[in-house]
Amino acid sequence: MDVKVFCASFVRLCGRTIAFGAAEVRRLLPASLPPALLRAAEKGCPVQALCEHIAAQLPLKCEDVIDHASDCTGWSSASQALAFLGLPAEGVFFSEKKGHLREALPRTFQVERVHECIWSRLNDHLGDVAADTVALYEAGFPCQPFSRIGANLGTNDEQNGNVLEAILLYLQSALPRCWFLENVEGFTQGPHQATFEKLMADLRKIGNGHYQVRAKILCSSSFGLPQARRRVYIIGIRASDARRSRHVFK
Repeated sequence: MDVKVFCASFVRLCGRTIAFGAAEVRRLLPASLPPALLRAAEKGCPVQALCEHIAAQLPLKCEDVIDHASDCTGWSSASQALAFLGLPAEGVFFSEKKGHLREALPRTFQVERVHECIWSRLNDHLGDVAADTVALYEAGFPCQPFSRIGANLGTNDEQNGNVLEAILLYLQSALPRCWFLENVEGFTQGPHQATFEKLMADLRKIGNGHYQVRAKILCSSSFGLPQARRRVYIIGIRASDARRSRHVFK
């Protein structure tokens, strides 16, 4: 699945039906799509119909159930995106600090267990972290330590500054097949640039180069949403899989 198409699925989740012009469609769609589909899209299809058409055209058939998991889960956008794309998926674990979300998540999504936070999850399964490996792992780790609006304390933030350490520990131990992390653009700049660069280096060292790792800053307004949210997305794909696939951030 092309990264741009994956991001576009979130437009559908927000219930938007904003019509794209030809230029916007060209930026959204992968160039590899058939010319006939590109021409149809450029006629001004609503985003919802466009996403559904793309999902129907791309080779997304998957007979195996995708086991996935997340920390700092929120409302599990990954579960929603997988469901929209029609891919069979089951949650292995979520972790979420907000109590009302912890109660609602298992009622809404298929998931084996929900933990209070990433550290409680790791402590509960200490010595058996590797058994929690999944096909897809995601974490939108707290942005307050790296945001101009938040405390901007980075890894010195007493409440959330050590979440990155826990994520790295999990990835090193469990080696999920692929994963993606998300945070504010400020994580890559200014006083936090060194932390970002160290994280990228540590991610590339996992398993002696087990993953092909890419990072890219994307803005929500580029995908039809009426807001300018610039976020950095870090994607890791098992190197052996990445060599067989062109769908990696360039």
